[in-house]
Amino acid sequence: MKFTCRSAILGLVWLSPVLSAAGPQDVPRDIPRDPKGSRAPVLSYPLPEGGALQHAQYLGRVRRVDANGKEMAKAKVPAAKIMARSTTLVLSSDFARVLMLHGADDTKFGAKHRVALLEMTQLKTMWELPLGDCQAVRGDLPAVTARLALLCYHSQPPQDARRKPTLALVTIDLDRGEVASWHPLGGERHGTWFGPMFFGWTYDVNSVPVRQTRTCDSSDETTSDQAEFPLVLNRKSETAKGEVWLVNTQRVDPPRRLAVISGHPRSALVCMSATGVPTLQVSVDLRTTKEINAAPGLTPAFLRVETFDLAAGKLIVQ
Repeated sequence: MKFTCRSAILGLVWLSPVLSAAGPQDVPRDIPRDPKGSRAPVLSYPLPEGGALQHAQYLGRVRRVDANGKEMAKAKVPAAKIMARSTTLVLSSDFARVLMLHGADDTKFGAKHRVALLEMTQLKTMWELPLGDCQAVRGDLPAVTARLALLCYHSQPPQDARRKPTLALVTIDLDRGEVASWHPLGGERHGTWFGPMFFGWTYDVNSVPVRQTRTCDSSDETTSDQAEFPLVLNRKSETAKGEVWLVNTQRVDPPRRLAVISGHPRSALVCMSATGVPTLQVSVDLRTTKEINAAPGLTPAFLRVETFDLAAGKLIVQ
């Protein structure tokens, strides 16, 4: 099969033209995903030896084709939908395995999130584990990577599926095909009636998206290859507070809690201060959970920005 600009327009996401000509040893170990094309009906991942892995995400089909477009293997995966349900594939950096992450619809009773690993040759499932609803710790999920740090809701450790599910930091080594670490962070999923006929799940903790810019007075989005990255959590109960954790996305070290926030974090920014200090700025809502539920919109009069020195690991401005 020949990949062209025309095929990209028809819905194939072109991840990197280098992959179709280079061997695994020549390929970068982490390849970003094209966020603009992630909703395309068919996503195509070119393989180093030729051919591609094709994911028809809304039909729930994955197939591996050779350089002539001939189907070599196929598998079924949970189908994604425009809203509420998603299925994402991440390839190992040696192109021998495929991680499948499925986020189910949390408004449905018994929402079943799935995490599975498939081997590339025949697309057979190597393992499926109750790791929960998983998202990347920083930014979007990459298309290709050797190791992946995930924040997983309603998660259980691979070695103890009887343990009560909780929010966890999970590191998966795709090149070795194993879960390298599982660290609980606390937080549960609860069933809730939203109306006489409408039932769904809510979580008593959520992560706050962390934006990155080069300088604190700039609006240009950027990325960082720093090993440690801040994770900002919002605890929704009346007595709980927000938290800032430092997560090492390149090793399997336990996350390190940097600070407890005296309020509910609403947004966060990583940037470099004018003095060259890497900082985290967290916008904090000082209202109680009950007050926020009564009026969910942001109210500037009740907001405060807390700034942390990430190098020193301490609060510098409140």
